Formats: sequence, C-alpha cells, structure tokens
Amino acid sequence: GGYSTNSVAQHTFALLLELINKVAIYNKEVNEGRWMNNKIFTFFDHEIIELADKTMGLVGCGNIGINVAKIANAFNMKVLVHTRSGGKDTDLVKYVDLDTLLKESDIVSLHCPLNEQSKNLFNDETFAKMKDGAFFINTARGPIVNELALKKALESGKLKGAAIDVLEVEPMKKDSPLLNVKNLIITPHVAWAPKETRQRLVDLVADNVKCYLEGKPQNVIV
Repeated sequence: GGYSTNSVAQHTFALLLELINKVAIYNKEVNEGRWMNNKIFTFFDHEIIELADKTMGLVGCGNIGINVAKIANAFNMKVLVHTRSGGKDTDLVKYVDLDTLLKESDIVSLHCPLNEQSKNLFNDETFAKMKDGAFFINTARGPIVNELALKKALESGKLKGAAIDVLEVEPMKKDSPLLNVKNLIITPHVAWAPKETRQRLVDLVADNVKCYLEGKPQNVIV
C-alpha cells in the first residue's frame, strides 16, 4: 500500500463518526453548561445513528478503499463499490454500477483518483440520485465534487450531512461556497498528515534518491 493508506482510511471514519455521533457538538454543549442545567441524566436532541446494517458506497477502491471496506465490515456494514474497471464480489464488497451505488448507499465515500472521467463527477444530477438523507464523504480530491452542487444538496436537506478533507482550490479561498455551510465538516487536507505517515513519506523519498544515485532508479515513469 501507499505511505498514507492507513491514515486516509482512518480519517474517513473520523469524519463519518463525527457526522453521525456528533461528538464535538455534544462536547461543546456540555462545556457551555447545558448538562448541568438538564432535568434528567442525559440529553440527545442531536440525532445519533448506528452504523451496523447501513450501506456504505465506495466510489473507487484501491488500497485506501479496501482499508475503508475492512473498517466498515468491522462495524457490520454492507459495502458497495463502483470502479471503472469493475471487479469480482468478495465477502467484503459487492461491485455495482454508479447509479445503483447512489440509490442504495446510506453513506457515499470517494476514493478515486482525479482524472478527466472523475472531474465534476459529483454534481447536481449525481447528488439527486442519492438516497434522501444520505451522508457524503470526500477524502480523495476536491475537483471530483462540484462545490455549489454539494452546498445545494446540504441546504435542501437532500444530504443529511457531508464531511470533506479536500476542496477544488486549496488553501480555501475567502469566497468559497462551502464556508459555514450547515451540516458540513471540513478539515484542511490532513487525512495524510499523521506523524507516522509523514515519516514514511520522508523515508520513501530518501530511499528513492539513494537508489537513483546508485543507478537503480525506483518508480520510473515512462
């Protein structure tokens, strides 16, 4: 796998769990004194959702997607996958066309590369085909998603929530349509950024340079 395979899969679930468990929201309200003023032992007016038996749809399924599918499996989720090349169903995943994935998934998560085929793949039409009240996650590349379409899907309630680690333009611009959108979580392209991941990248670069100087270049692009 790549240097960031584990960390991006981990961040995908960090985003998803924040969307459905509302940990930061509840923590904020506790610190604002809301629990102290409560009549009973709990309050739970922000909806919490159980992942078991939900369907997660992965668009793209390389090393990161496979790791995401394994984690989803541990939560007893059903996993659908759409890739351009297709694949054979396994105990872990079922391969379907994109329309089926959109229609049947409670959560759609992007794990595909950015290319001519995937650019703007998620637009008004794509979001319209998703389940009402579904969740959307993008830890892949920003330009795969039309940001105005994502904003509309959230504001209309078509999507219950979304969480993204990437934008069309990075760093974020002051006039970004996604700034302060309700039910949207944005992290600043940090899915790859754990200390261990960055160390692997440094080691990989150093190894590539060493091999090149020894006349044995690695990862040659022809």
